[in-house]
Amino acid sequence: MDDLVIRFATVENIKKLSKLDKETNSTYWNMAKYSACFNENSLNRVYILQYKTSNEIIGCLVVDIILHEASILQFWVSRQHKKRGFGKYFLSYVLNELLVAQVRKIFLEVAEDNLAAIRLYKKAGFKNIYRREKYYNINGCFYDAVVMSLDLY
Repeated sequence: MDDLVIRFATVENIKKLSKLDKETNSTYWNMAKYSACFNENSLNRVYILQYKTSNEIIGCLVVDIILHEASILQFWVSRQHKKRGFGKYFLSYVLNELLVAQVRKIFLEVAEDNLAAIRLYKKAGFKNIYRREKYYNINGCFYDAVVMSLDLY
């Protein structure tokens, strides 16, 4: 992981993030959704994972922080970089950043069919707290959202 860097995204990254997200995610964000993260009233932090040498973006994590709570709103690693430990590395980094920011509790939701993400979150210590029935409509199929939380301290 020495060849990777995690930094905050900029407005210049919006188009690329939207494109990569659509290629990777069934619950992708469009350019408007990413753009909203950069307006002056936004509480979002948009982290990107990229190679140091090429600046190729290979992942994104968007988190919203309000006082001592945070919500992970979007998280993905590009398809060609999955199953190589990048997601675990990226999530661990951001969780540590949130701990330093004195965030006590983190929430997220994930489609019930995204078993790899659910495993990753459980390994990081997240617990299922409830389900939102038929929350996601993915290509005409409805999936529950699994809502999870993690107490940092």
